[in-house]
Amino acid sequence: MFFSHQTHFLNMPSLEEAINVITYGKSNSTRKAALKALKAFARRTGINDLSDVTPRDVERYVIEVLGNKKESARLFLIFMEQAAKWGGRNDVSEACKSLRRRIRVYEYERRRGYIPAELLPRLVAVLKHAAKSRSRRGDSALALLLMLQTGARLGEALSIEASSLRRRNDALFIEVKAKGGKVVVKEIADPDTMRLLLERASTRNGRLLLASPQTVDRWFKEFLIMAGADEGLASRLKPHDLRRTAAMLGYEATRDLDAVRVWLGHSRPETTIIYLGSGIKEVMARKVSEVSRSVVEALSTGGVKTNGGVGGA
Repeated sequence: MFFSHQTHFLNMPSLEEAINVITYGKSNSTRKAALKALKAFARRTGINDLSDVTPRDVERYVIEVLGNKKESARLFLIFMEQAAKWGGRNDVSEACKSLRRRIRVYEYERRRGYIPAELLPRLVAVLKHAAKSRSRRGDSALALLLMLQTGARLGEALSIEASSLRRRNDALFIEVKAKGGKVVVKEIADPDTMRLLLERASTRNGRLLLASPQTVDRWFKEFLIMAGADEGLASRLKPHDLRRTAAMLGYEATRDLDAVRVWLGHSRPETTIIYLGSGIKEVMARKVSEVSRSVVEALSTGGVKTNGGVGGA
């Protein structure tokens, strides 16, 4: 047994007793899953009581035993967190919560993809050409174009109706139904996309794009290959990667995390940061570098002028 225990809490229930309490009234399958997860932990570590569990024990078990079994790790942490919280072991409960967040971020990182910069212009040209057709193929291309240009989710793009289009002077806006029942307004800044939407609105009532998510996904791979992507890249990328690419392009252009968050329809900046991934670090590094160059330039030209001369509070 490679686990050590440095603390002991008196009058603590066993892990099985804790599971019986937290799964009371739940289905048999939930109770069996909870018992299986925590009994496996107990067998491996020799720990049977909540009093003997430490945050380090939980972390080592997840990393060294469960390894890449992400779903097993997630279920174990959920049940252990609930058991620890019920038993007053807030230290263990918080450790489980933290580990679950790390697994979630890892999964986002693993699934994340972006359209390579050199491929983007060709892909946009392919989508615009295909979108001229009012077929399922054309509607799929226009949905993908909207995702890339407005940061919309695929479901949001496919749910656009003629009544959701809004003209303001020379601009066109669309109202999309986002997660949680929110209505998000997106501006159509590209004239070609604006024309394609208005043409469909003139002949269709209700939904403007008559393609299913499955159809869009199938055509997406075809469009990528037509734009010059190899089979491997086309197989790895998903339509949702267009939204991630749009987020990164928006952040690189504005360097305004909150503006990108609102544009995407996220409630929390943490979600936007996960979308941006390591790209946000690269942009920040360039931004910091610009600060250094700006300071050197200011020093060579006499500094930053204020009402009181150089400097400030």
